[in-house]
Amino acid sequence: MTNDFKELTHAEMQTVYEQNLKDFQRLQRKALVLEILNEMDVPDMRKDLNKIGNLRWLQRNLLIRNGNHPRAVQVVEFIAEMARDKMKQNQKVMKLPIIPEG
Repeated sequence: MTNDFKELTHAEMQTVYEQNLKDFQRLQRKALVLEILNEMDVPDMRKDLNKIGNLRWLQRNLLIRNGNHPRAVQVVEFIAEMARDKMKQNQKVMKLPIIPEG
């Protein structure tokens, strides 16, 4: 892709639009999860949704004290999706170059 917006092809513009839409939806979902978590009995340190450890902890433990919350199942599903996205993101970052033998 070029840096000049005028030179983008339709396909390139569509790709940029789709990525921006995905990013926006991801941020909306994260804000919704935080809003719901603030209504629940959850330790403040576990509300940091940028850490995979917290996402996993929430998946395992959220329903223990908050199973009666009307949106508990929905938020656990969102957290599971966020954890999958985070794992994919971490795998992209963790790829190391192959060291040639010899």
